[in-house]
Amino acid sequence: MRIFNGIQSSARPHLGNILGCVLPTIKLFKENTSKDNLFFIADLHSLTSLKDAKERKKNIFEILSVFLSFGLQEENCIIFLQSKIKEILELNWYLACHTPYKMICNAHSFKDKQNNLSEVNCGIFTYPILMSSDILIFDSEIVPVGKDQIQHIEITRDIAKSFNFLYGESFKIPTYLENQILT
Repeated sequence: MRIFNGIQSSARPHLGNILGCVLPTIKLFKENTSKDNLFFIADLHSLTSLKDAKERKKNIFEILSVFLSFGLQEENCIIFLQSKIKEILELNWYLACHTPYKMICNAHSFKDKQNNLSEVNCGIFTYPILMSSDILIFDSEIVPVGKDQIQHIEITRDIAKSFNFLYGESFKIPTYLENQILT
């Protein structure tokens, strides 16, 4: 079973990250005996809100050090930086060309910001497609997410099913596992 999880580098790590993502991810990776786990820092996703390159780079190292200090181990997963996998962006283009406009308009990541379109960039609009690319390119089976990301997994599933229908079995259809905050 391939488990895929990541976190944006848009802010410094905080207690919510530790309880909602860091600890549950490490626990899940340790329990997955197949050791087919992938963990990434979503630095491309952070571009939708954070434009300062120095701050983003600093956040990447801080996030990674928090995960490592809480027990994320290379024996349990492959750790990578999203921007270093150029094929993610290539797949993003193909998926964007097969994703209906209405589907993305209904994504809450965009819908929540529609009242102030002057602050919406194309990255926010296409965020669910990039997330789909992250997940699908690695044949991910399980994706732990918070409640706010469940809709994006459903979009990923719809995109993958549509693509598979048109081109044959190209992608595994992932399922989500709702992250439980550890206390």
